Amino acid sequence: MDISTLVILASLLFGAIIGDAVVYGKTMRAEFTLPKSVEAQGFTQDAAENIFISEFARISDIPFILPFPTVAQANKDSLLSVVAKPLKIDPIVELLQDKFGADRVSMKLLMVTSGEEGTLEVKALVSTSGGHSKKLVMKGPDKAPAALIEATARLVAADLLPYRVSLSYYDEGLSGRPERFRDARALARSALQDGFDKTKATQRAMLFNVLGLVAAQEKDLAAADGYWADGMEVPMASGTAKAILAANRAILAVARKDPKAARELYNTAMASKKLPYLDYFDLHLEMIDAIIMWSEGKHAEAEANFLYVERILVGDTAVTYRARLLEHMNRGDEAKLLAKRAAYLKTVRNQHPDLIASVFWVDPVKGGLTPR
Repeated sequence: MDISTLVILASLLFGAIIGDAVVYGKTMRAEFTLPKSVEAQGFTQDAAENIFISEFARISDIPFILPFPTVAQANKDSLLSVVAKPLKIDPIVELLQDKFGADRVSMKLLMVTSGEEGTLEVKALVSTSGGHSKKLVMKGPDKAPAALIEATARLVAADLLPYRVSLSYYDEGLSGRPERFRDARALARSALQDGFDKTKATQRAMLFNVLGLVAAQEKDLAAADGYWADGMEVPMASGTAKAILAANRAILAVARKDPKAARELYNTAMASKKLPYLDYFDLHLEMIDAIIMWSEGKHAEAEANFLYVERILVGDTAVTYRARLLEHMNRGDEAKLLAKRAAYLKTVRNQHPDLIASVFWVDPVKGGLTPR
C-alpha cells in the first residue's frame, strides 16, 4: 500500500468523516421494483426510492449520541465509495466498518398488486453482510403508493434500528404527544424479546435506555435506574452505550442526593466511552461533572466547568445551571444577568433525548428532577 493510501486511510480513521461516511454513512442500500399499474400513474422507481429514503431520514432526524446508518439508493455511490473505489481499498473500508460494528444492509423492495381488490403490497427482503435476511410485508390502498412506501420505511426502520425508532417516539412524546411514550416502550420491549445477537448488542443496551427514559418520565426513578443498570450489563455493547447509561444513572444519583454514587457512575462513564460518538457527548459529561461538583460542595470548580461548556455549546443548559449556582452562592446580580441570557438561549433547541440531563433539570442541593 503506497503512502497516499495510508494518508487517506488515516484521515478516514481520525477525521470527521469517520462518524458518518466510513463507519455509519451510506451502509444501507434500497432498491424498489414497481408494478406497471403504479408506473402508469407516473410513479417511478426513483421517486419510490427517494420517498423511502426521506421517510427513513425523517425518523432519524433527531439529535442522538450514537451514530446509526443512513440509507441510500442502490444505484448511487456513497461518499465512502467515491474515495475508496479509485484507490481500490473497498475491502479495507469494509474491514473498518466491520471493526466498528457497522452491518452493511441491502433492501430489495417489490411492490405488487395483492389479492385484495384496490390493495397494493410491498414485499421487502432485508439482507445484511453477516448473512442474515428477513422478509417484511406491508399493505395499503392502491391509490396511495407514496403513503404505503412511507409506512414500509417505518416498518423496516423499526426492524433494523428499533432503538432509533423508539427514541424518535420518545422524542415525539417530549414534543407534546404523550401517547408516543407508550409506543416507545412497546417497541423497546418487543425488540428486547428477540434473542441476543452480538451484532445488535449496542442497540440492545440502548433499548434499556429508552425504557429508563420512559420510566423517568412517569416519575418512577427506581425503575429507570434499574433499566439503565440492566443495559450496562449487556455483553458486547459499545463502551459509549454503557457511558450513556452510566451518565444517566449519575444524574439520578444526584437527584436522590447521593453525590458519592454519582461520582462513581461519572467515572464509569468516562472510563467506558469510546469513539465514534458525537462531539457534544464530551461537553455533556463536563456538565455532569459540574453538577456533581456542585452537589459535593465544590462551587468554584463547578462554576468553571459550566463556564467552559457554555462558551462552546450553544444552548441554555450550562448558562441556567451557572445562574442557579451563582444565586446559591449569594451572587444575585450576576445570577440575574445570566438568567436573562439563558431565557434568550431557550429559543435554541438543544435537546438530546437519549440523555436524561438534557430532558430534566436536577437540583444538586435539594435533589429531585424537574422537566425542562
